[in-house]
Amino acid sequence: MAITGAIFNSLIYGGVDSADYGVYITGDAVFNAPKRSVELVSVPGRNGAIEIDQGHFENIEVSYPAGMCGDDQTDFRERLSDFRNAIMSQKGYQRLSDTYHPDEFRMGIYVDGLEVEPKHYNEAGQFTLKFNCKPQRFLTSGEEEVTIGE
Repeated sequence: MAITGAIFNSLIYGGVDSADYGVYITGDAVFNAPKRSVELVSVPGRNGAIEIDQGHFENIEVSYPAGMCGDDQTDFRERLSDFRNAIMSQKGYQRLSDTYHPDEFRMGIYVDGLEVEPKHYNEAGQFTLKFNCKPQRFLTSGEEEVTIGE
């Protein structure tokens, strides 16, 4: 049961396209920004704290609430199992892109298990996909080859 159309969003992680498995996402937390690494030092006798900027940003957790449905219980279980195996078999940082940011991608690691909340007589389910991502976003246009004329 493939659901298609502009109203559904998906992600691709390490070459695994969630839409291929019927897994669709919502983007509640995909617009967040990473935290700057700053140390605040309290000095006795002085009001306020001294800021020591570490000169970098920390990794950011990107969470995607997701869901999928099957044609029946067996189809749902098989499709969920295939998706779980595909997404959790990725090792190290992988390219992570989503339909919310079609011109950008991140480098991330899948960091969580997969806890599914079954719905509709175990023919559908909801879950959250959590990734620990490097702070920067990369433009896909930066991957395009540019030829410089002579």
